[in-house]
Parts: sequence; structure tokens; C-alpha cells
Amino acid sequence: MLSLLNGLGRFRVNDRTRGKRVLDIGCGPVQLYYDPGQTRQHAAVDNSPEMVEVCKRRYPSSRCLVASAEALPFEDKAFDIVTLFFVLHHIDFKKWAAVLAETQRVSKEKILVLDHIRHDGWLRGNLQQNYWNLFDGGKAYLRKKEWASTLKGFRVPQFQRKGVFFGNVCYFEIEPREC
Repeated sequence: MLSLLNGLGRFRVNDRTRGKRVLDIGCGPVQLYYDPGQTRQHAAVDNSPEMVEVCKRRYPSSRCLVASAEALPFEDKAFDIVTLFFVLHHIDFKKWAAVLAETQRVSKEKILVLDHIRHDGWLRGNLQQNYWNLFDGGKAYLRKKEWASTLKGFRVPQFQRKGVFFGNVCYFEIEPREC
């Protein structure tokens, strides 16, 4: 139901992940937006041991690890695609730069971000924030201008805003900067 309200009922990125080496940061118990079985290599990390155990059972051919998004246990450019699906808003905003730097370090081609975006209007933005405060438990919900500032310096060839009522989900494709 929430996926439908978010406008994500049919949203998939299999065309981006198929045949690729993919790292899923903040994997949680299930991947809704692509099929890990269609990747060339799939690794998943989460800071919750319980989520990693569920992930291991669900995707036995994947490498699932307990790890922090700020200190990923992988070599530079180890993955073609790195995903951050509904992860960043659960991380203290002060740590986002470190998370994005780590994500960039391990990504060779693209970083795919799917997360909440706060409405620019006062009323809708506050309604969203109140909902998220009650039901989501996240720490940071940015407006479009704040997302743009956060991603300054990255090449962002694709941005989409989704959501039936508030346009409350954003999708970014980010290309890692050359180090």
C-alpha cells in the first residue's frame, strides 16, 4: 500500500542492475526495486544483524554483512552499482558526507538513491514531516534545494520526483566523481 501511495508500485531498476556487480547499502530484509538474482554479483550491508540474517536466508547466493555505511569493508571501485534505497534519511545528516564518500569510493559506474523528499510548500511539507515523525523514525528529510546542495559536486544525470499525493519520493542516479 505504501509503495502505491509513494508512486513506486511498478518502479524497478532491473535495467540498471542486471548483470552488474551490485552493493545494496541498508539492505533490510528484502529488495523491492530490483532482483538480486539477476545481478552478476550481489552484496548487501546493513547495521542491523537481524536484517542481515533475513537477507542471508532470502538471498543465499549474496554476500550479506553487518557493516556501517560510513566504513564499507570493500575495495575501491569493487561494485558497478551501489544502491541507497530509503537509507539516507535514517542516518544523521552530519554523517551523509562520509556515507556518500564511501559510496563513491566503492562505486565504479553509478550510485542509485531512492529516498524521501520533503515538499517545498509549508503545509504539505509540515504534514509530511509530522507523518514521518510518527511512523518512519528517520532523522533527515530534505527539500529539493537541500538535496541539490548535498549532491553538489556529483554528476546527477537523472532526477525523478515520485509520489501520488506529495511527490514525496526522489530518485537520483549519481555518477561517482573521479578521485
